[in-house]
Order: sequence, then structure tokens, then C-alpha cells
Amino acid sequence: MALTVAEPTTLGHRLARLPLWPMAIWAVLMASALVARPPLAPDEARILSIAWRMWADGALLPYKFGDLSRSLPPLLFWLIEAGWAVLGVSEIWARLVNPLLALATLLIATRLARVLWPARPEVPELAGIVLAGAGGFAVYSSLTLLELPLMFFFTLALLGLAYAWRDRPGLGWTLFATATGLAILGAGLVAVVLLPLPLLAPLWMARGTPLQWRSWYGRLLLALFGGAVLALLWAIPVFVLVPGEPGRTPVVHSAFTLSDPDRPWYWGIAMAPLMFYPWLWWPTLWRAACRQWRLFGEPAVRFCLVAAATGFAILALGSRNADSLLCALPPLALIVGRQLASHHGKPADFHAVLPGMLALLVGLVFFLLNIIPVAHLDVVWRQLIDADGSLPLWLGGISLGSGLALLGGGFILGQMTPRRMAPRVIQLALLTMLLISTLNLEFLYSIGRFFDLKPVADQIRALQHAGRPVAFFGAYRGDFDFVGRIDDPLPVLEGRRATAAWLADHPTGIIVAYFKGNLLHLPGRPIYLGLVGDSWAALWPAATVLATDYESLNPHF
Repeated sequence: MALTVAEPTTLGHRLARLPLWPMAIWAVLMASALVARPPLAPDEARILSIAWRMWADGALLPYKFGDLSRSLPPLLFWLIEAGWAVLGVSEIWARLVNPLLALATLLIATRLARVLWPARPEVPELAGIVLAGAGGFAVYSSLTLLELPLMFFFTLALLGLAYAWRDRPGLGWTLFATATGLAILGAGLVAVVLLPLPLLAPLWMARGTPLQWRSWYGRLLLALFGGAVLALLWAIPVFVLVPGEPGRTPVVHSAFTLSDPDRPWYWGIAMAPLMFYPWLWWPTLWRAACRQWRLFGEPAVRFCLVAAATGFAILALGSRNADSLLCALPPLALIVGRQLASHHGKPADFHAVLPGMLALLVGLVFFLLNIIPVAHLDVVWRQLIDADGSLPLWLGGISLGSGLALLGGGFILGQMTPRRMAPRVIQLALLTMLLISTLNLEFLYSIGRFFDLKPVADQIRALQHAGRPVAFFGAYRGDFDFVGRIDDPLPVLEGRRATAAWLADHPTGIIVAYFKGNLLHLPGRPIYLGLVGDSWAALWPAATVLATDYESLNPHF
């Protein structure tokens, strides 16, 4: 018989059931990221610049920065612009949209745990901490990327299906339809990952009668129809208002079009240990799974297993990036919370030593980078690994403080030996918080100048305001448009012929180009040099480009 979910009846009851520890971990991680770290190029800067171009041009569909931003779903950009319409154009709001969706995902996941296991109040607490402390959630929740909203819609769809299963079909199918419609707008066709779980209901649901299955699949069809209608209600006005709008693209394909095609197919799987850090590294979890393997036959656990498998399927449907695993995190956190809630093994001393090794290792690397000159390491790199490459420029800016903080904090957290399960889970989540927040603060105190796009963007804007035409040589990813609030899009020059034609029409123009290498080998003198991650950005006057026979635009020196 299906279990009835007990609902809190007062505001005080609802507030008392908020996952305070997960929310606190989320708050520290988001504050450290938004305060200390600038928008990162290329992906974050590109998303913000697309939103800025849409805002500046009054467009409803995503702006197109070359082929790299084709077919992007518009919902994230609309959310950013909605905030700008109320608060004014602000980097804070634009970068806060995804963290708020991540917080909503946390709250929905804990609510989902209560629906699936109403008789076990410890499961929502543990599952929320596990999700907040997962490495992938901690990192990607603070990044302005298109992939994270899908995790929110996916988790909302899971909650809707759980309600539909637990005798609240009206609310459940409404939530599922809403999640489906918004997922289409927020993630494109990759929203198809919401379908396998309800379609495979016989795998995880208790046996039902033919009448019950007809009702289930009939309501599923209605919910899918409702989701499609919701997506069309948003999409039809767009196409009616801006049919064939130049420089814009239709609401199709996937949120994962920004993936790196040069990465091997197994890249996302190889990154799983970091995405699921520290839980995959925790012996206690493996012991709990081995001793309670019968729990995997529980219908609610099977529900989460099928959902997690669906999340992993995004790797095949979407990109090779690690962020393709985000949708698998909430159902896996629920499974871990359920396993730990029933684990009654004897607490082991120093149970967090193995997960703490990563923090200690990163701290040791940071410490050594302040002892061994990076120039020496770069020579070794060229001799042994890549003769044509080099180590990132920002490695030379790593501070000693971060290394000491990770060494000391990782050692202390790894040595703690709490007895109860909840404090032990919190201990491991704090390891993730220490690692990520320390790396974020490193931007504030040392390496931020390597990633701050504003100096170069301000130069471009000043030149435009002075009447000097500015173009970009190579594949432009929109790095500077939002940061510099650039009014006129930069023409993109690809190849020598296009560059020659542009220079002929703009003899006083400036060309922005990226390069890597030694500044002593530059063939000429740019009017400005700025750091962009592990590359340099040079602003070349037209006369210098012509005088060097275009050699100044080479990507390596």
C-alpha cells in the first residue's frame, strides 16, 4: 500500500524542517565564489556576454558568437534578463541565478527524500549534506553555465513522479509537466532524459494492476502534452515576434553545445571521482553498501537507481564534459543518505583520512609551487611532456597561504573522529567546502589578476568610445562584451584574407588576438597586453599588423 506523506501544517514546522547544514555549506561556497572569483573565460564570460548582447539589442533569442554558441536554449538568459529588468544590469544577479537554482535543487532533494521515506526523518538530513558536499555540486553550482538548470528541472521532475507514486497524482503530474516544459526551454532536446524514469516505472514501482498501469501511462501522456504546451507558449511568441532574426538561433538542440569536441569520449567518466568526491573515497560508504545490499531492492531505492542511471545517460546524449554528471548527483545523494541512515557499524577512527588526502595533496602542491620556480617546472614540462606547450601562467601566482590552509585544515578535518553518523557526514562535506572555498579565495588574493577580463575589456570599450574600430582575430567567444559592457559587437576575423580586407577598410583599427609564449619573442609592440587565463591578449594597431606581415597575430611566440 502506498504511504501517505505527512505535511507540515504551520510555517514554523516548515522552517524547522529546512536542511540547515546543506544550506550553510551552500552559502559559504557561493559567497566565496561570487566575492572572490571573477567570471571565467571562456564559458562563463560567454554566457554573460550572450545575455548582455540580448539585453543591449532587445533580442529574445540568444546572440550568436560564431559556431560555438549555436542553438542555445534561452531560459537561463531570460532569467538573467528578468532580474536585470528589476534590479538593473548587474554581474551579481547574473551570476546568482544558477546558485539559486542549486539551492532550490537542495531543497527539492530533501523534500523528495521525505516523500520517498516518510518514516525515516534522518534520510533527508543526510542526503542534503551529501549533495551539498559533493564536489561536482560544490563547483558547478557557482558557475554560470547552461548545464546546471537541467539538474534543477530533473530533480523537480523526480519530486513530481514521487508525488504521483505516493497518492498525490494531481500535484505530482503537474510538477512533472512543469519540469518537462521548462527543461525544454532551459536545456533543449537533452530534456528527453526526463522520460526514462516514468516509462520504466515497472522496474522500480511495486507491482500494480493493469488498470493502474493504464492510469499511470495515460497521465504521463497528459503530463508530456502539458509540458510541450508550456514550452510552446513561450516559444511561439518568440518565433512570431522575431522570425528569421539575423544573428539569432532557434530554441532547439541542447544545453551541451559548448562542450569540448577535442576531449576523449571517456573524459566525463574519468572525472567522476572528483564529481562525487569525497563520497566515492569514503570507506564507510562502501562498507554500508556491502552490508546493506538488500536495500537496493527497496522500491524507493530502485526509483533513485533508475533516476541515477538516466542521469549518467546524459554523457551519451550531451557532452564529454564532467558537468554531464550533474543530474546523477541528487538521486545518488538520496541513495547514499538511505544507506547511511541504516548503517549501524562500529564507528572507525580516522574514517575521513582517505578523503582528506586530496585536500592535503592540493595543499602540498600549492606549498611546493612557492618553493620550486615555475619557470623551472615549465622547462621540465617542455622537455618531458609537451615541447610546444607550456604550463599555465597563473601557476606562478599561487600563494603560500592557500597551501598552508589546505594542509592544516585538511589534516585537522581528517583527524576528527565523531561517533554519530550525521556529524561524520558533515565532516566530509566540510572537506569539500574547505577545498573549494580555499581555491575560490585564491582568486581574491593572488591569481585573480590572471583571470580578470575587465582590464582588457575596458581598453576595448575606451578605444570604441574614442572612435577607433576594434576587431577580434580568431574564434571569439564573447569574453569581453559583458565585462566591458561593450556597445558594438566585435567583428570576428578568421584568416589572413578577412583580416586584410578589414584593415583596408579600417586603417586606424585595432585587432585583439590571443597568444601563448615568451613576451621577448613578440614581433612588434602592442598598444596593450593583458592576461586572459593561461593566455595573453594583445591589442595590435593596424600599422603593426601590416608592418609585421601579420606575424603579430600568431597564436604562439
